[in-house]
Amino acid sequence: MIKKIFLIFLSLSLFLGLTGMAWRPKRPIPKITTTIQGKVFDLDTKNPIPDVKIALSTLAGKAFFSTYTNSSGYYQINVSIPSDYYFLKASKEGYIPKTILRYLQSGKTYTIDFSLKSISPPNHPPKIIRIIPPNGSTFLAGANIKIRVYAYDPNKDPLEYQFLIGGSIKQPWSNSNTYIWQTSASDTAAVDITCQVRDNRGGQSSKTITYHIINPTIKEILQKVADNYALVNDKKMDVTTNSKFNTETFGQTIYTRHYFKKPDKQRTDTFSTQDRDKFSKTEIQITLGPDTYLIDPVSHAQSHRNILTELNLTQEQLNQMDEIYHLQDFLNAHTIVRKDNPQDLAKGLVMLEVIPKESNKVYSKLGIQIDYFKGLRIKSLTYLKEDNQDKLRQTIEITASQKMPNGAWVPKKQIKTLYLTEGNLIMTFDFTNIQINIGLPDYLFEPEKQ
Repeated sequence: MIKKIFLIFLSLSLFLGLTGMAWRPKRPIPKITTTIQGKVFDLDTKNPIPDVKIALSTLAGKAFFSTYTNSSGYYQINVSIPSDYYFLKASKEGYIPKTILRYLQSGKTYTIDFSLKSISPPNHPPKIIRIIPPNGSTFLAGANIKIRVYAYDPNKDPLEYQFLIGGSIKQPWSNSNTYIWQTSASDTAAVDITCQVRDNRGGQSSKTITYHIINPTIKEILQKVADNYALVNDKKMDVTTNSKFNTETFGQTIYTRHYFKKPDKQRTDTFSTQDRDKFSKTEIQITLGPDTYLIDPVSHAQSHRNILTELNLTQEQLNQMDEIYHLQDFLNAHTIVRKDNPQDLAKGLVMLEVIPKESNKVYSKLGIQIDYFKGLRIKSLTYLKEDNQDKLRQTIEITASQKMPNGAWVPKKQIKTLYLTEGNLIMTFDFTNIQINIGLPDYLFEPEKQ
């Protein structure tokens, strides 16, 4: 019995020793990696496509692995698969997906590229949002009119523009959305402007607007000024005046309150404080036609000046200098020609050169710039003869204006420059609290009787 057990034990030991399985752990079977790599291109542009999904699946549709292309359109898949046929699919929104069937052998490396066809969206034509100046605008003949088209394309395609006037091409297709039209006196009519826009895929839009070109006479230009002033029966406003001599501050700020009643009544009260309290009033100046009275509000002392006497003028000559309330006299007494600038005309500004037919001590020549559509004298240039030449002595310019409820335009800010031998005195007037047609009483303009 003992002999039999020994034989069994000996046989078992020999078996375990030969197989090597008695004391060693089991080793894993090594995996064999298959590599699939490549690039994805746009079929039309040949450019690489980033962010394309690359998916590997079996014939039965079981997904093995997926990844995305990088910024260079490159992808790489490393996967352990048995040798067999597989689907490799490339897909991205905006492109037609593409699937390739390939036999892939375990442990091999494959390069598989894709070319995807983009899905072109339907082309929508560009749309014109607005055109400036707007339809129905009126301009003075001779003006340089800058026409600009604002448009957008739903497909974000690049745009080109073309401009036609009266059916004739003035600016052919280009990427500029602006055309500057130099008008002339012959353009005085209602003129049709056609603005066209197109994209690079055949989409096109157009819009026709109408501009009115006018060429008023000198009398009509000055009549606009007279008509604007006719809307103002009386006016009250606060005036703040600051002065400079050349570039240095000159004097102190002056606070006044100005009253006007047509045709020739004016009053200016000067105050020592900005709030214009009646107890801070320091001076009163009243102008009645050619007469000016300077009054001390405390002592009531007054002085009197008469412009006719000082300048050796007659009342008729004074009337001839007034284009507001004596327009025909002004026209008869002067030779007037236009000295327009096309850029200023586009803003409605007309420049007149005014020369008196008979000499006077007030001016030898005037330059008058008028905003035709507002009826405002925007700039006045006063010249006097010196050494037989017209020398500029004074400039008055309105730099800001205000439209009143009844349609009248009045100055809001004005700059007056006196050209002196020693330098230039520049006074700036700011007008606030402007009121018109409030029924100012006559007693405001009556100086005290001495």
